[in-house]
Amino acid sequence: MSFQTHDYRWPAVRLYPGSVGARGLHGRVFALVAAGFCATTVALGCDTVADDDTAIDPAIEAIVDSLDQTFPHHRVPLVGADQIAALQIDGRLDEALWGELPTLDLSPFGDASERRTTARIAYSEEALVIGIFLEDEHIWSTLDDRDADLWTEEVIEIFLAPQGAEGSYVELQVNALGTIFDAHFDEPLGESPHRRRAIDAGRAWDLEGLTIGVHVDGRLNDVDHTDEFWSVEILIPWDGLPFDEVALPPQPGQVWRANLFRFDRPADGSRLAYGWSTALRGDFHQPQRFGYWIYSGP
Repeated sequence: MSFQTHDYRWPAVRLYPGSVGARGLHGRVFALVAAGFCATTVALGCDTVADDDTAIDPAIEAIVDSLDQTFPHHRVPLVGADQIAALQIDGRLDEALWGELPTLDLSPFGDASERRTTARIAYSEEALVIGIFLEDEHIWSTLDDRDADLWTEEVIEIFLAPQGAEGSYVELQVNALGTIFDAHFDEPLGESPHRRRAIDAGRAWDLEGLTIGVHVDGRLNDVDHTDEFWSVEILIPWDGLPFDEVALPPQPGQVWRANLFRFDRPADGSRLAYGWSTALRGDFHQPQRFGYWIYSGP
């Protein structure tokens, strides 16, 4: 498989204050891969996916049965520290671990056209890792300042709310440039005159130790080129999260509310929205309507 490298203003892997680092970072090089990625690597968008229903502990099944079935649920398996350490966090998702994890799929809101968006998630005693594949024919981003309003362009968003509406929650956004928005909210934003003030207060918080990598299969910001996908790799150390009210790392059987959203903005100027739990009403900041992550053993 051939590779192309292009020197952009922004690196494909960004290291933020307190980050654990990421191997494979070479200055400001943003790697782009030619077509055929799925044929030679393990990627979230490939058809060879792990089955989420295999070898599930009966205790976990009982927990699933007890949940509100209005909302989706997903099993997050415990993996070894060596498996986490083997991840390059370069966005390529080509390590063996990703192919072994159950897949979480996002669905379109309203009349949005299909855009394959899948995630896989695992955790260890030290960290939570998330890999996301986003099919996209026109990949673009312009915002490169941390905590910019990334939701105004193309973005993937992750919400972590261990206690649903009963506690605080974290929002993490990543764009195709590797720029992040990270915020901590004590309560859902709501549609109030003070919403902007609450957003600004929330994003003053930084997720210490966060490491991300972004990979683009296409030509970033080239409207004349038909792209394939972009993919994101995220490592979140447990000690960087602000959840004093819950055990970290989670124990097998612990349940969190969580959600993933995506905005895709094609060249025609339309805005397409996708989500995992789509049982929302008017706003993404509804922890009580997120899906369930059930942390399990290996």
